[in-house]
Order: sequence, then structure tokens, then C-alpha cells
Amino acid sequence: MADRRDAMRRSSRWRFLAGAAAFGGAAALGYAGPPAVWAQGPAPAAITPDRMRPAIPYGVQSGDVIGDRGVVWSRTDRPARLIVEYATMESFKDARRVVGPAALAESDFTARVDLTELPAGQEIFYRLQFQDLADLKTMSAPVNGRFRTAPAGRRTVSFCFSGDELEVFMLDERSYRGPNSLNRQPVLDRDAAFLGAEQLRWLERALLDSRATWKVIASDMPISVVVPDPNTDVPKGAYEAWANGDHGAPAGRELELANLLGFIKSNGIRNVVWVTADVHYALATYYNPAKARFVEFEPFWEFVAGPINAGTFGPGEIDQTFGPEVRYKSAPDGMKQNRAPSDGMQYFGRIGIDGATEMMAVTLHDLKGDVIFAVDLDPVRG
Repeated sequence: MADRRDAMRRSSRWRFLAGAAAFGGAAALGYAGPPAVWAQGPAPAAITPDRMRPAIPYGVQSGDVIGDRGVVWSRTDRPARLIVEYATMESFKDARRVVGPAALAESDFTARVDLTELPAGQEIFYRLQFQDLADLKTMSAPVNGRFRTAPAGRRTVSFCFSGDELEVFMLDERSYRGPNSLNRQPVLDRDAAFLGAEQLRWLERALLDSRATWKVIASDMPISVVVPDPNTDVPKGAYEAWANGDHGAPAGRELELANLLGFIKSNGIRNVVWVTADVHYALATYYNPAKARFVEFEPFWEFVAGPINAGTFGPGEIDQTFGPEVRYKSAPDGMKQNRAPSDGMQYFGRIGIDGATEMMAVTLHDLKGDVIFAVDLDPVRG
């Protein structure tokens, strides 16, 4: 059960990346469209059956996009070499071709290619195939995707979640965490880790070096929602996320978060916003140090959205350690759990940043696209 849950969450991380599809600027994440459809014509003398070709079961992803480069990633089902063509026109006129690395069992048959020397503010079209290493004449069906590089100057940007105005920091809260426990460790050790020391140092450096007005931290799990771990292979009363439900001074994984928030304050890092999508309902929370048990941080917002095609749960218990003020929740108290998607309780979020004023407009939406919560955030200067 635990392995299945972890696999689902790893998969959901990639779904989050694909869902953050439309950054107009600095962090455009690609959408994997369907395989190309070829015009009908005379059949070749021999056609390789699909079952004999490398498969691409999870489509393609792109990310780490800046002004002149982006990363393309995919996974196949056998040892095969990744080959990528890319161009600035959908017709692939004047396309460039990159022969990438081999996807082997050691990398779970995944491979990635860095596309470099790209024009700024330009839509990039790419076409990906895998070449079977056991038969170099056998290729996968092509799969197409696209992304947009960051502009050279300011512009209005927006993205959905379930420019130099914006930088997004994607966290991995699965690979480096300690085991799920009662989450009450008095000191920050390996068992209390959630991000892990190396990732925490990376995030602190990246936030400190960022020249973006807004810094968006994309977290796997919410800060204050208490998420129990019901699995039988962990201690009874164990927790999955940051919060431990004791509403007191930071302990366990909360110590790592307290260190991060304290670092942000002490270094004068402004305009940090958190987004996540793990708990299967929508939530908007303002963190107020005046109401917190730990006070060494600047006020900030966290927005939770989801699910988009899964059961709806919530609302969860809210731990008071970091002074959360819940401004909106989509799940009413006492709601029946695991509501079917057909009930319509599915949610996504949208963030837009005005290129002139740099005001951030955050909205949460239901399945029909109707706005269920909205807030405008002015950037803190200086």
C-alpha cells in the first residue's frame, strides 16, 4: 500500500508540472500533445507493429525554462535513445535535431535533453522519439510538445496550478524526507527532515539569488493541514506532511520549515507565495506571525487547489504553529469524504502577475471555471 501511495504521488508531481501549463513568461511548462497524425497514403512494404516499438506511456514534459534554454524529459518502456527535434515554427521548418542520452533501467528508462541557445520570448515546438537500442531501425511514434521561453523584458504572466516578475521553485518532499513518524522530534535530524539538508540549502540559495519580484514555492504538501498516515507499516499516529497537530512550538518536520521561514525573514527576501495541491480540496491561508507559536517570519499566503480528476476530501485539521488564518475552504465541515469527480467538487488555481504594476492576482476556480475565491496581492518594495 505504501509503495502504491508513493508511486501515485510521484506521478502526481509530474501531473502538477504538466498542469502548470501556461506561464506566459519565466517558467513555461510544456504540454504533451497527442502523437502526430500522418496523412493517409500508400502503405509501406513493412509496418512495424506498435507492440514492437518503444512506447512513451507518460507523454513528454518540459521545464526549467529560462530565456535561452529549456529541458525536455520523457520515459519509455525499454532501453532506447532519446532523440529530439525542435523549431520555432509548428511546421518544424528549419528544425534542429539533438541525439540525446540512452534511457536505461538504471534511470527507470527516463532521459532528458537540454535545449540551449533558444530565442527569448519565443514559443518552441519540439518532437520527441525513442530509438530502440536492440534494433536501431525501430523508432517510437513521435510525440509533440511546446513551451515558451522567458521574455527579455517585462510582460504580464499567468499560470494555473492543481518573466522576471516571477520565479517558481519546485520542491521534492518525497525523496529526502525521513520516515513518517509522530513528528515530534525536538531537534532537526535526518528523521525529522522533510526537504533534507541539501535541498534546503539549494532553496535558500535560489531564493537569495533570485531577482524576481515574486517567488512562488510549489510544495508537494500543505504547511498547516494535518495529514495523518493511515498505513499499517508506520507507527500509529504518524503524519505525512509538515504539521504534527500539536499546535505548539515547532517540532519534527516543522523545525525545518521554521528554519526556512526564519532565513527568508533575516535575509529580507520579499514576496514569497506557496502553492500546493495534495489534500484534494481548495484552501486559501494567510500566515500571520502575530497569531503564531513561532513568530520569526514575515506574513505570507499559501494556496491549495485540487483535485482535478480524483476523489474530494477535507477539510483537514489546521495546525496553529505558524499562525494560519483560513480565508477560504471549499470543503464544508462534516463533508462526506471521497466525493466522486462527477459531484463537481474539483478545483484549480490561477495566478496572474501584471507586467506594469507587478500586482499578483490569485483566483481559485471550480470545475466550471467559476471563481470561488480571489485576492490581489501588491508586491512589497525594498
